[in-house]
This record gives sequence, structure tokens and C-alpha cells, in this order.
Amino acid sequence: VTLCGVAHYYQRLPRGDTSAHQRAAWLVVLRRVLSRVLFNQAVVFCNRKQDAQWLKKQLVGAGFAAAYM
Repeated sequence: VTLCGVAHYYQRLPRGDTSAHQRAAWLVVLRRVLSRVLFNQAVVFCNRKQDAQWLKKQLVGAGFAAAYM
């Protein structure tokens, strides 16, 4: 389904590895997308609560307004 004014971006990353090195790689990819796309709001899905908490902290540290649910 495509909605007018809504863009979807998808990046497949290796699964299962939540080491610090892999998380850093995820963050590089996400920040690359966020820095190249003009947006007012964004939703990022994480599989685990711990990943969402970590990502929120990293995004806030990078100057993005972020929260997790």
C-alpha cells in the first residue's frame, strides 16, 4: 500500500547479532538515511525493547528528538 506523502525505506541487515559492533553498523545505516531524507516524523521498528532503548539514546545523542514505545 502506498500513501500519498509517505515514503518507506528498507535496509536489510544481518539478524541475530546484537553485539556493540553490529549495533554501531545499524546506527550508521540509520543515520545515513535520516541525514539524506527530509522528514517531519519517522517511525523505526526494532525487534527488541533493549534495541529500542539503545537506539533512542543514540538518536537523542545525535541531536534527533526520539522516543520509544
